[in-house]
Amino acid sequence: VSCLAELTPTVLRQRYRVRYAVASGEVNEVAWLLPRGVLLRDGEVMADDLLQWSLEPLTDGRQRLIVEFDRPQTGEFVVDVAGLQPPLGAADQLHWQPWIIDAATDDGPKSSPASSVTGMVASKLRSFALGISSLPGFKVSSPIELDRTAPLSESAFAKSWGTAALPRQPQVSLQLLKPAELTFAVAPLAPQRKVRQELLLKVGRHAFEWALHAEVATAGSPAFQHDVTLAPHFRVDDVSVTEDEAERLVSWTQ
Repeated sequence: VSCLAELTPTVLRQRYRVRYAVASGEVNEVAWLLPRGVLLRDGEVMADDLLQWSLEPLTDGRQRLIVEFDRPQTGEFVVDVAGLQPPLGAADQLHWQPWIIDAATDDGPKSSPASSVTGMVASKLRSFALGISSLPGFKVSSPIELDRTAPLSESAFAKSWGTAALPRQPQVSLQLLKPAELTFAVAPLAPQRKVRQELLLKVGRHAFEWALHAEVATAGSPAFQHDVTLAPHFRVDDVSVTEDEAERLVSWTQ
């Protein structure tokens, strides 16, 4: 199992790529158990020889995803699913919880197994690679629950993802020792500034008139505020901030 998750204050985006290996027999469908609130859209459920997919609501609010194939699957095949769900936790301490792959539940008809097979299928979870990212300008730290994970290099995560192109590079890559909820700290990156400035002084009989001109280049993340430290007796009468010859100033204080 490989999962790429994007944690943001407004939505949790996840994409799973699950590689199955049929030990013997054949597989006609597989089922996943999704948390409450997961939204799947057309075109975001993909699989080898996909016939159709459906969601079954469960009494506890979770959903069972059924993926059916137009011909029995043997050997190796991949199921690729992307979904959205409401954020979990506070804006600076976001939670991630795994989807349950091929796990039977107590809801629904007892005659509906997690995987419809003829013969035997190898359904043991062999590995779970997790990649975490966030919005541009934000940094994700390693999870608080270090006892549930092991470090994983970016190259190892990319290898586990398979031949499909990664939609984005993860900031944190982990190997889950067992599927469990994790907590990640998400914080805005401090912008890096390069400043070139000049101070013009006009000496008067009773006071100095001054004008400070600065060119600021930022890197790493956008900057929405700039601070200028002045001597206590300097008084500001006017401020202007321009970018691409357009005025960008919203407000200023001294």
